Amino acid sequence: EAATLARRSLAIGSDIPVSIRVRSWLELSRALAAQDSSRAALAALSAGRYLLGDSPNSHLGIELDLERGGLLVAQHRPATALGYLRTASRRAANQGLAGYQVRLLVEQARAWRALARPDSALACLHNGVVVWEQDRDVPLDLEWRERRGAAGRALFHELAPLLLEHPRSLAPSQRVAVAFDLMQRYKARTLGERMRGPGAAANTMQRPVDLRSLQERVLRPGELLLDCYLGRDALLVFAVTQDSLRAIQLSGERDLASRFDLYRQLLATPSTGPDQTDILAAASRSICRLLWSEVDDLIAASETILWSPDGVLNLVPVGEIPQPASATPTHFGDRPRIRVPSASVLAQLRSAAAGLTAAANRPARILAIAGGGAAGTDLLPGAQSEVSWLSRRFLQVEVSTDPTAAPGVVFGGLELAEFDVLHLAAHAVVDDQRPWNSSLHFGTPEAPVELTAGAVADLDLGARLAVLASCESGGGEVLSGEGVLGLTSGFLSAGVPTVLATLWPVDDRATALLIRHFYEGLASGHTAARALRDAQIALRHEPATAHPFYWAGFILVGDGTTTVPLAKRHGTVWPWIV
Repeated sequence: EAATLARRSLAIGSDIPVSIRVRSWLELSRALAAQDSSRAALAALSAGRYLLGDSPNSHLGIELDLERGGLLVAQHRPATALGYLRTASRRAANQGLAGYQVRLLVEQARAWRALARPDSALACLHNGVVVWEQDRDVPLDLEWRERRGAAGRALFHELAPLLLEHPRSLAPSQRVAVAFDLMQRYKARTLGERMRGPGAAANTMQRPVDLRSLQERVLRPGELLLDCYLGRDALLVFAVTQDSLRAIQLSGERDLASRFDLYRQLLATPSTGPDQTDILAAASRSICRLLWSEVDDLIAASETILWSPDGVLNLVPVGEIPQPASATPTHFGDRPRIRVPSASVLAQLRSAAAGLTAAANRPARILAIAGGGAAGTDLLPGAQSEVSWLSRRFLQVEVSTDPTAAPGVVFGGLELAEFDVLHLAAHAVVDDQRPWNSSLHFGTPEAPVELTAGAVADLDLGARLAVLASCESGGGEVLSGEGVLGLTSGFLSAGVPTVLATLWPVDDRATALLIRHFYEGLASGHTAARALRDAQIALRHEPATAHPFYWAGFILVGDGTTTVPLAKRHGTVWPWIV
């Protein structure tokens, strides 16, 4: 279809500008290459180059040479490809076109690898990292940085596997450590900058955490970090504990995306079919076998899983379905699992948490707000139930159902920054095109109030925990390297170390039950991670809520070791009564 559209455009002839005709030849070449018609694809590029002639449109000329170089590498003609790529690279550098520079250096590295010259490939890619760093650091606007940061995907996914193999003078364990440290420069960089405050410049950023610091100062006994990087052709996973590091390479996004989409649909769609349990168990075993068979010994020896997904992996809960005791390979079982945007963000969160310990022994103050549907519709019954139960069960709870003051700062005269726990039960609207416009909806039909992720990110909150009891509050735009952008990252940016969110539209009654079990666990002194896991297990053991739809979509993001001292009211309020 793309080739047909390109040909229709070209058939118009000179009635359209030369730049559009050249672009049409370029798109036709890409479409032909996707159909394995590489010779025809090269011919289309030559036609475009001839049409462009000596035109001053340098961007198109560079892009044509970039595509030609990639095609020649694919045709096993790397030496010829290097001629085009080097010429285009010099032109891009002279004109300050950093984005093209990075892409051209990646293609040059692929050509050098095809020529069995890994040293030259490494030199190109390291040069690309320097250019990429300088380019993403130029704009002060953080949304621009997110876009430019994501542009490094091909660069880092080409460099890391090469570092695992070269230089041969290093021991394999040293090469894995070098690759791990390098990848920390790529992941969730902009979120780390947001967490350091508005207007922070690149030269004020903390250096990304390295392996030594992570193992000595950040990870705790019994924790296993599974740090994932999903490229188009390969998934790279680093498995890190306090005293070990392992790297594994698996199939990439081309092979995994559809499988994870189906797995998500299976979990997020309740069904009572007679074979449903067996289907779920088989799917979970398949996913676990695919991802974790090479690190099942580390999983078996761990107490807590820290899971840093990438790409489509952000949209699924992995290893949630309980397996029989005899099942292999090892699954996560009932271990607490916590999502972290990156190892560096985890280090920042745990460093910042040290400043919250002074108030750890006094009863936590909870702000519980019930909201309505989109555009200020009536209050959600489940939201009302949650905040009402919290006020009856615990001391130090402020309840608001009519937040009519300034959005994002004050609700019903209550300052958000004054509370240790923010419980926001409302309708969530996820904007996966403009993720910082994702919002929670409060107020009334007459006076609706919208709290956006961007407004939250600009706040300075002192809360240790944010509970976003909303549909798909953990969703948003998934940007390669930067993670999920939206409400969850907004609260992390505002200084909240731990966020409870959801991956899909959740059942109202099941949410109320899980939330109550969760808070009871916190009141018993459990960490947020253990409290959530116990709450999920409780719902899983009830026939009416046994399907993963009701509990597997709840995720904890950030530092799962957070504890929140809650003061119970006298008397009995049964947690399972809705």
